[in-house]
Amino acid sequence: MGHIKEPIGVDLVVGPSKLTKEDLKVISEIIAKFKKTGKTPKSKSTDQAKKKHFA
Repeated sequence: MGHIKEPIGVDLVVGPSKLTKEDLKVISEIIAKFKKTGKTPKSKSTDQAKKKHFA
């Protein structure tokens, strides 16, 4: 893995994200499905974004 160099005048700050209990539940379900099947689930938001782009 490489080192990320910050551009001059820009600070890169990565802090903890605030997830709701619902978000954590969804993430846990996705991980459990992946462990069972080995396949990553398709994102619904990505599919909707593609439809809007081509419409």
